[in-house]
Amino acid sequence: MRWLLPILFLFALTSCVRSNDTLSPLLSVVQPQGGVFKDRKVRVVGYAMDDTGLSSVRVKSNIQKETELLPEKERGDKLYQFSFIVNTPQSGQVELTITATDLSGRSREMKLPLVLDARQPQIRLERTEPIVEYTTRTVAPPPGSENQEPIVERTPVNKGIRITGRALDDTGVDKVVVQYQQGGKTLYNTLSLPKGKEVPFYVEVPVRSATIIAVDAAGNRISVQAR
Repeated sequence: MRWLLPILFLFALTSCVRSNDTLSPLLSVVQPQGGVFKDRKVRVVGYAMDDTGLSSVRVKSNIQKETELLPEKERGDKLYQFSFIVNTPQSGQVELTITATDLSGRSREMKLPLVLDARQPQIRLERTEPIVEYTTRTVAPPPGSENQEPIVERTPVNKGIRITGRALDDTGVDKVVVQYQQGGKTLYNTLSLPKGKEVPFYVEVPVRSATIIAVDAAGNRISVQAR
């Protein structure tokens, strides 16, 4: 509850500095702080406060009608913690408007945008090619051969694969991770890439197959095998 201390301090400060009710109520949302979500149900928690007392705390959105949050028995209280769940659509943007009104009729409004992203990102593999190195050795020519010059043999050795592709997402790709097995262990390598709606990537791994994992801003993920 450490985050509540600054709120209470600010509330106490405003109580000291105003003798007449000339200021609107204070509003604070502590969960969530806005952003992108993959769950259709998002819980919102916050506080409304006013040193003369609250008469109403309401919430509305572009998908839901206005709802009164402050119970009748708590009207007149100076501090009220509200908590409610927003049922968001499958995908899209919801803008919440929270309004607190005090006993003098003064109001304060806060807008909280939420984006629901229930869709997985996409991975497009553009090229997967082997990394080949050659070892050489010099051998003597067969006995009786007309050409007695030493023979240089080149042997291809597979050192892994190169993977080129793109990760795409409407709300933004947060990270791209490469997963592969080596020495009996599962290794994860998070690529150093900028975030964006279309993120190109290139990686080399010392094995013959790997899994590319893309995660978007909401936490949705997808994996694709490259070999």
